[in-house]
Amino acid sequence: IAKYLNGGDVIDIEGNGKKFLSFLKKRGSLIIIADLPPTNQNETPLWKTFFGEKRGFASGAQKLANSTNSSIIPFVCYYENSSYVMKFGDFEKDPYGFLEEEIMKKPEMWWASDLLKLYPKKESSSEI
Repeated sequence: IAKYLNGGDVIDIEGNGKKFLSFLKKRGSLIIIADLPPTNQNETPLWKTFFGEKRGFASGAQKLANSTNSSIIPFVCYYENSSYVMKFGDFEKDPYGFLEEEIMKKPEMWWASDLLKLYPKKESSSEI
């Protein structure tokens, strides 16, 4: 796969922490494959509007991006016309907004839709 990445690499953070951080600090971008709800009660969620409600996501990807001055680039992958299609988000746009837009185009392809109910919701405060 590396021959198609123009000098890039795909590094999973699990088990490759040092290599992963070094890559981000040099030139890398953080790509969200599947983002999860916060995994422990002490984690401060990353609050994003997602499918009409303020939902809390795991904050690890954003913390890594901030600490290494990296961008977060989301992508979706689906099978169409006998081949796989990968579509990447824009550096300048909100990654969660991109994911929501793409999911809305092909909701039946969202393999992690069962996670939606697990994201904590933030009640919107109304002003009197």
